[in-house]
Amino acid sequence: MLKKIRLWLGRRFRLILLTHGSFEQKKRLNFNRFGFISLLIGLILLIIAITVAVIVFTPVKEMIPGYPDKEARIASATNARRLDSLAKQIELRDQYLANLKQVLLGEKLFNPALEISENLNDSSKSIPVNNDDYGEQMMSLDDNFKAPGFVSEQPKTDVVFFPPVKGMVTNSFDPLRDHYGTDIVTPDDEVVRATLAGTVVSANWTMETGYTIQIQHRNNYISTYRHLKKLLVKTGRQVDAGESIGVYGNTGEISYGPHLHFELWHKGEPLNPENYIDFE
Repeated sequence: MLKKIRLWLGRRFRLILLTHGSFEQKKRLNFNRFGFISLLIGLILLIIAITVAVIVFTPVKEMIPGYPDKEARIASATNARRLDSLAKQIELRDQYLANLKQVLLGEKLFNPALEISENLNDSSKSIPVNNDDYGEQMMSLDDNFKAPGFVSEQPKTDVVFFPPVKGMVTNSFDPLRDHYGTDIVTPDDEVVRATLAGTVVSANWTMETGYTIQIQHRNNYISTYRHLKKLLVKTGRQVDAGESIGVYGNTGEISYGPHLHFELWHKGEPLNPENYIDFE
């Protein structure tokens, strides 16, 4: 049987091309069945390869029914990133509210896993984790307290506020522009200090504001410190007035240059820090 197949494949043929009038021989081609079949298979594979290349590397693939176009793929990827970011934001917000509740009740706080460098000179290692992810790992902290377009009457207080840094005010408190704090410029790598004694309720990284710290104080005061170069405290840490909590920097997408954005809140409403603190 094998011998018959071999003979069948090896049988030779001759293809001769003649002129129409004189029957003069112009071309002669000798081949067998095996060579003809091999050539045919090779041509088929070449056609398939060219077709696949055209579909994969050209816009022709978008003409295939059911294949998503470029806009649909971009929208799908964007929605997936937003969904992942939203899940993380909800988790962080729930943790923040739980910490705030425990602070008000005087209970022990849960400390999230956040690596803090203890060496001020080792700033190159202070790199945020999971920034890709489609950016946005936590909602802006001031959303918990912001009352747009409305600022309460300044509370009368005998509390002495410690200046977080000494420097020049470059952007003052202006709720009409949604700027609920004061921007202060000071020399690079200046240490940022807590304005009052209290409990750190949040010490995290956000895409917009970079390294950010929020401290709950007595008498319903809350202070916020944004765009830090480095965190020196963890969530749940008890701090004293004037204690070092971070390093002055320029982190976050909305930072326009090295500065400290400092906010002061009372009972959920923003206060003008310059009415309580002398920054110069």
